[in-house]
Amino acid sequence: NGEVWRSERLVLNKEVISPSAVGKFSPLVDLVVREFTDFVERELEAGRWHTEFNMLPILFRLSLESSFHLLYGDRLGLFAEKVDSSSDRFIQAVEEMLQTTILLLYIPLELAKWLNVKPWRDHMAAWDFLFEHAHTLLFTLFELARNPSVQTALRDEVTAAYREAQGDVCKLMSSVPLLRAAIKETLRLYPIGVTLQRYPVQDIVIQNYHIPAGTMVMAGLYTMGRSPEIFPEPERYNPGRWLTTDRNYFQAVNFGFGMRQCIGRRVAETEIGIFLVHVSTRQELDMGLSG
Repeated sequence: NGEVWRSERLVLNKEVISPSAVGKFSPLVDLVVREFTDFVERELEAGRWHTEFNMLPILFRLSLESSFHLLYGDRLGLFAEKVDSSSDRFIQAVEEMLQTTILLLYIPLELAKWLNVKPWRDHMAAWDFLFEHAHTLLFTLFELARNPSVQTALRDEVTAAYREAQGDVCKLMSSVPLLRAAIKETLRLYPIGVTLQRYPVQDIVIQNYHIPAGTMVMAGLYTMGRSPEIFPEPERYNPGRWLTTDRNYFQAVNFGFGMRQCIGRRVAETEIGIFLVHVSTRQELDMGLSG
């Protein structure tokens, strides 16, 4: 907190969160996603993937590969024929860090350090090795598979935009409103975090409840996203709801909002968007049900 944090965060926001920053890293993400889709086609043609296959670990590798490329300018090589052992260890460390972070959210930090509990030890060991969006990708594929009309409309939009962009990734991503709406709709139904936390810096009153300064206030994203008072037919996957002009900004806050919003927001949105561009034009998704 404070002015030093604020001034430094404003500088960082311009480089990472501002829409203009997307143009800097979109080609890098596009390169990784192209390699991923080539990898998927090789695996399918070789018959190494069976009818029932867990895509989550593969999508997790896609997130790591693209994020690593953006952050460090290097590659992990996770879609090569033979993956280096150090890359496998990197994946394990990230998984460990994410899993233990959830547990440590509910333990006072000083208490966890003093007791030296296992989640704390594992968390620190993971960070020692490391020196941070597979979830959203997976559920978007799931919803497109069971909503073929949405999938067809998305494919038509992407195909037209791809032809018009002529290789310009930034121009392509600015011409696919339905695709961006599909990402929002997935996050509405399947938020990455079920709550959003803030600590008020002064006493406030919300709906006649007095909240002292420094008290944790949590917004229930999962509950809000499935509330019929906010979203008509909340259980229905309908990206079109985000294309109207009467949407409130605070109905889509999965990445937070304001100065403290997720620093990786643009990277995540770009990665998911480019992934859906390539998948929707090269693969047809279905639920694999018969009878």
